[in-house]
Amino acid sequence: MGWGGGRGAPVAGAGAEVAAVPSSPPLLSRSLSLTFDRPPLPPPPLTPTQERPFDTEAVGDLVHLRGVLSLTDEDVAGALAERSRRIRAKMGPVLFATEGLTSEGIARKAALRGYVGKLMWLADDEALLDQTSAVRDRLNVPLEFGMRDAHDVERVRIATLADGPDLGKLEEMIASGEVASGGEDGGATGSEGEGV
Repeated sequence: MGWGGGRGAPVAGAGAEVAAVPSSPPLLSRSLSLTFDRPPLPPPPLTPTQERPFDTEAVGDLVHLRGVLSLTDEDVAGALAERSRRIRAKMGPVLFATEGLTSEGIARKAALRGYVGKLMWLADDEALLDQTSAVRDRLNVPLEFGMRDAHDVERVRIATLADGPDLGKLEEMIASGEVASGGEDGGATGSEGEGV
């Protein structure tokens, strides 16, 4: 007398044979009631190793992707808000004062300002998100990054895609002290203004 050899094997006991125990049905045989309307959006490539130039072609590709996936304004605003939350969690708020930061910290905050400028551009793009929708009113990218002053928002905003964020330009601005100053931008005389 003894125990059986495993699941489904007959067990001997008190001189009688016991019927085999059926194995449980495989997981795939169970019916799932999940339905999907459209495939999930992949996260936009925002890490430095994956970043592509932020130009009219990149924005056009995003607009095309929105059309192909039949995304609503709610979907686009949700994706921008989620990307903003993830970047904020990873990189923190936008800072203009550089006192006490290491050179790596300054470069990181400069890159963050570039990302925020791109997110603001996408949120303000009429082809990507209807600016008159109620969803657009709830999406506030600058506030997500702690920018409450309109002057700070305009310092990060991209004026045109040709003037898009340039990490080298931001680092030069930081090194010259232009970014850390809280005063008026008296040196901006260009007709198109500063891009970042």
